[in-house]
Amino acid sequence: MIGKYQFRTGLWPTLIAVLVFPCLIALGFWQLDRAKQKREMHNAFLERQQAEAIKLNERILSADPEELYWRHIELSGEFKRNRKIFLDNQVLNREAGYYVYVLFSPVGSDQSVLINYGWIAAGADRTLLPEVDLPNGTVTLKGIIKGVPSTGITLEETAVESIQNNIRVQSINIGKLSNLLNEKLALFVVRLEKESPYGLTRQWALPGSDEAMHLGYAFQWFALAATLLVIFIVVNLHKDKSNE
Repeated sequence: MIGKYQFRTGLWPTLIAVLVFPCLIALGFWQLDRAKQKREMHNAFLERQQAEAIKLNERILSADPEELYWRHIELSGEFKRNRKIFLDNQVLNREAGYYVYVLFSPVGSDQSVLINYGWIAAGADRTLLPEVDLPNGTVTLKGIIKGVPSTGITLEETAVESIQNNIRVQSINIGKLSNLLNEKLALFVVRLEKESPYGLTRQWALPGSDEAMHLGYAFQWFALAATLLVIFIVVNLHKDKSNE
């Protein structure tokens, strides 16, 4: 009893509160953990961005990809002009399009490297892919090494489509692409620098830059938990009429 009020609750409201409240709290802490991961990722990115650029031709066979993630690199070789890979469902400024991946043959290596050449609008006709021009001859690229993108939804029956001698995919899978293209592919991708004279639209998101989003989600979950607790108390707090 609290003053003139008495706390009484039924079985079902109590069960619902007992089950839902911890879930909301857990979701809040999960989002806080995600925010921490993104913060650590962003700090690692900034640290590696300060390091000297790597001459990747000298290390392409011996390099551990994860040790090189987000490092600046220089890579000399030629673009393979035979087939391009269009990663579907990539939205930029509210417009649907593709990230275009092209094969690059480094000097002195039998491995090909997937280069993220940038973003291009999809167009209205899904039976056609946009035209993408590549430079001829030997060039030196400047870019950043990153892991294989996890974006995209894989549906087996529509995972790979051959169009105009190019390929449209829903996700990037190095193993499947190696078999499909009959190419030995490096286990990483290179994202062209914004300042590169080659490439399409490049508005790259910084890794871990969405920390604030997860903090916002955490606040929402904790606010819902607090709201549930207040409602549970108010609804079940009854005025004691026994002394009236």
